Formats: sequence, C-alpha cells, structure tokens
Amino acid sequence: MKYETARMSCRAALAAAILALLVGCGGSGGGGGSTAEPAAQGATCPERGELCYDAVTSTGALKLVDNRHFLPTAAAGDAAHALEGTIHVSPASVNTTPADADGRTQLPGFSVQWITVDDYLLPLNRDVIQGGDGGRWNVVLSPGRVWSEPGDQGMSRAAFPFTLVTNQWNEAHNGVATFLFDDATITDFHVQVMQETTPWNKIDMWARLPASYEPETIDSAAATAAAFRDELAQRVETRPWSQLSDNADTSQLGQLDRNVPLRDASLAAVLVDDVLYYRESTTRRGDYPFPLDMRHGVFSVTKSSAAALTMLRLAQLYGEEVFDLFVTDYVEIRVVSHSGWNGVTFGHLLSMVAGIGDRDPDPAIGNTFADENDESSATWASTWNTFDRNGKLQRALLYGDYPWGPGEIVRYNTAHTFILGEAMDRFYKAMNGPQADVWQMMLDEVYAPIGIPVMPTIKTLGDDALPIYGFGLFLNAYDTARIMQLLHNDGEWNGEQLLHRDRTRAALYRDGSQGYGTATSTTMAAGARQPVRYRDSFWSFTLSDADCEVRVPYMWGYGGNFVVLLPNGVGGILYADAEVHEPGGIGLALQPMRPICSP
Repeated sequence: MKYETARMSCRAALAAAILALLVGCGGSGGGGGSTAEPAAQGATCPERGELCYDAVTSTGALKLVDNRHFLPTAAAGDAAHALEGTIHVSPASVNTTPADADGRTQLPGFSVQWITVDDYLLPLNRDVIQGGDGGRWNVVLSPGRVWSEPGDQGMSRAAFPFTLVTNQWNEAHNGVATFLFDDATITDFHVQVMQETTPWNKIDMWARLPASYEPETIDSAAATAAAFRDELAQRVETRPWSQLSDNADTSQLGQLDRNVPLRDASLAAVLVDDVLYYRESTTRRGDYPFPLDMRHGVFSVTKSSAAALTMLRLAQLYGEEVFDLFVTDYVEIRVVSHSGWNGVTFGHLLSMVAGIGDRDPDPAIGNTFADENDESSATWASTWNTFDRNGKLQRALLYGDYPWGPGEIVRYNTAHTFILGEAMDRFYKAMNGPQADVWQMMLDEVYAPIGIPVMPTIKTLGDDALPIYGFGLFLNAYDTARIMQLLHNDGEWNGEQLLHRDRTRAALYRDGSQGYGTATSTTMAAGARQPVRYRDSFWSFTLSDADCEVRVPYMWGYGGNFVVLLPNGVGGILYADAEVHEPGGIGLALQPMRPICSP
C-alpha cells in the first residue's frame, strides 16, 4: 500500500509525463514476497522498449518483462569494454508471483571472477555456488553475452543465464540477469526467474541485486579464454526444430511431448547422429534467451548419466568384475541387525535388485516404487533431511530385509544409488589411495573428454562431499547430447574406449538381455500399455517394425524428464515437470525418422 500511495503521488505531481520518474518515485523494489508488479520502468529507448539505460542504472522498482529484452536489439554492436575481475553480488530480497508460501524470498550473494571472451561473458566458477547466507538457494552461473547499444551512454551491456538450486532436491529454477558495465564499474543486476523443472514450486521471481566490480589481472585468463574457445568449437552441432523435417520423417513428432503443456517443457530436442535439433524453451515470460544453456534438474536421469556411467568407467579401468564386488567389503554396515546386505553387489544396487526395503514385503505385490518417495517413512525422511556424507549414509542403510534375496525383484529406491556412490568411491580409493575421488576421475576422464567441462550436481555438505548419484545433476542440452552420443557409440569416444564396451551394450539392452521386470508401463501405439523393464539404471520398452523388434533404453527422472536412445543413432530429450510419464510416445515420435534396426 505504501508503494501504491507513493506511485499515485508521483503521478499527481508530474502528470505521468516521464515514465522514468515513476520508477524513481516508486520505492526501492525487492519487497520480499510481494506479488504486485510495479509500473513500467522507463521505456525511454524506442529500439529497446524495456530495460533501458535509465531503468537499469536507477535504484527504483523493477518488474517482470518479456525475455526478449535480455537480448541485443537490432541496433546492437560489439561490446566497447572488457571485463576481467571479480564481481561481488550481495544477497537481496526477491519479488515473487505467486507469493512464496515458504518464505524463500532471499536470493544468495556470491563473489565470482569473470572475463569476457570475444562476445561472451564467462564466469570462472560454473559449478554449484553455495549461498552461504543461511538461505535456501544456491546458484549455478552459465556463460552469457556482451554487446553495446546506442542508448546506453557509452557503457556496454551484458546478459547471462543462471539457475537457482538447493542442497536437498534436484529443483532448478532458471533465470536471466542483465547489467551495464565499462572498464571500471558495473550497475546492479536485474534478474528474473520464470521457468523450472520443479512440479511442486512453479514460481516467478524478480529482483535488483546489488553488485560491484573489482577489476584485476587474472593469471589464468588467457588459458581460460583459450579453453573456452575450444569448448565452443567442440560443442555438438545444433539446429532449430524447424530444420528437423528437412532431415527426418517427423510425421509422428507430436507424440514426443503428448499431453505436456508447452510451458511445462523446459527442453524438447532430437539428436540425429551428430546434430541436435531443439525447440525454443517457452517460459511464462516468452522464449528463454539461452535455451541450450538452460540447466535442468533432471532428477533420476542422474542415475543413468552419473551412477551408471561411473560403474561403466570403473569396469573399463578394472574389469567388469566390479559389478560383482560385494557392498559389505567397502561400506561398513552396523546400523541394522539383519543380514540382508550379505551378498548384495554393486551391480545389484545399480539395477535396484538389492532385496532391501520396508514396504510391501509380499513378493506377489508388484509395487516397484514401494519405498521411493515414501514421506511416511522415518528412514526416507531422515535420509533426505540429512546433508553430511556419513549421516546420510547411515540413515540410507536403515531399510529392512525383504524376504527374497538380491538379484530377484526390482524395488526402486534412490537411497540405494547413494549407497552405491559411497561404495564406488571407497573402491576407487582402495585402488588409488585415500585422496582419490571417483567423481573427480569421472570429470577428468569421461565428461571432459566428451566436451562437458563442468558438471554441476548436488553433493553432501562438508569437506568429504559426495554426489548423491541417485539425483542431482543439472544438465543442459549440450551435456545431454554428448552423453547420448557416448552411449550411442557403446562408450567409445574419438577412438578411445571410455566405458566398458560389453557392459555398456548390456546396460543398453544391445546384447539380447531383457533386464528385470517391473510393475510399471508406458502407452504405445493405439493406446496399448506395454510393461517396461529395468537394469543398470536404464529402463526399456520395445519398438518393432516389419523387419525386427528392439528394446529401447531410456533414462527417466521425476516430474517427466526423459532421454530415449534408439539403437540407430537417433535419440530424444524431453525435460519437463508436467508429471506426464510417457516415454513410449517419445519412441513413437522417433521411430519413423530412420529404420530402427539400422546400425
């Protein structure tokens, strides 16, 4: 009410002649939790319309705008200045709509070194940056762009994508920020968030973040710039969605995201060999300005892209016998009185057939997800509300012993993948010394070689941080495409076998294996339901034509996140949070593009 009174007073005094003055009289913005959008903020540059120089440089109120205003205008030219130094961003209250019932209205502060590389803005830290201010949010920064515009009074302009994440769940809230800069100073950041892979918390946010710039000579700047140019050159080739029909039969493409509202799909893309065709990411504020850099909380797609790949790398390094290693030889289990862990192997955990669990102990009850997301379970709650490594591990081990043995029935439980991560790390330490880190090995020896220089993920808190492995990756389109290509190539990259070939083929159902039966299914042609199977963290269904029938592996994450891999070099990505779980539709969309039995 105070803001509205001040706004009306300004109108009376100035007759609303200059919209920029409305911003100046409008208060300080950042009203934590406010759902009212302030008035227009100084549209004094016709070629831009919003986020003009006066609005960006003022300390007045902000509002949500269409995402196109975070991109260069037609009159834009090269940036007139370069950045090399540290940008300090202070925590700030954020406006939300709808009102954030949980009171999470504080955006985190951070200090990060940045450089400009040609027309790119590059943060030197692209991993998860802990908020450190007691708030809920952490942040992941991604590369942006720099340019200049005639109306910016000699300053240059920057915009970049970022993602708000947490330490608990794999939610990802995607936003974009902009600011003006010269060689010595920057303006505050104008940020807005308008897309997410978070079914339970769909919320818009906007704020002005106080920012300052400390120019400095960064010793690694030249090497970092060269590495970033190499990264850009090695990225998968991308083409717009509209060009897919020029190279493939798209007659069934509508099946890919059937029943998924457009704004609930963060990424829809099709990989055909070495080209990724992508659809623009539609948000509540227009198309996202950096669709291929948007990071998605992919939930259990992590099991395939992190846990399974790590096991396949260990098999390549030490032999496929790593799948038969006993968990109890590497993880001390003293918190339970039962002997159910005896005989449980790394492979059993990867395939969710440990025979460990609490709910529905009758084997005749086909409840594949009996213990998954069971909020009534004290074990479930204590595991996911504990954040240090050992504490989380000890709670994850508390499940009971099912009456059947390991290797028999799929009972999906993300806690088991976390335990597998602990076992893999301890095995790797046993082979390479106590300072060895299996996740760092994956970053250096698998992800970086295939063109993924950074892999943000949720980890336990503390000096001995361990990825959750069962969820937690924040993948973008480039990352996902490279992982798909690696798997399409049976784990080989540029002539080097990064993953164990035979075990990779087995995980992808290419060796004739059927995997384990489950109680879940997907809708195929003519509405028919088909049971799906599971092994090594990959689900599968079947596709057939006149010549053959094949099992199609896919990755599946909470909310409706899917990566589907046909055995012929074609794959589909759908990252969404509409709670629509129909991977069969993605398979049907891809099937006409190329004979499914072609190599």
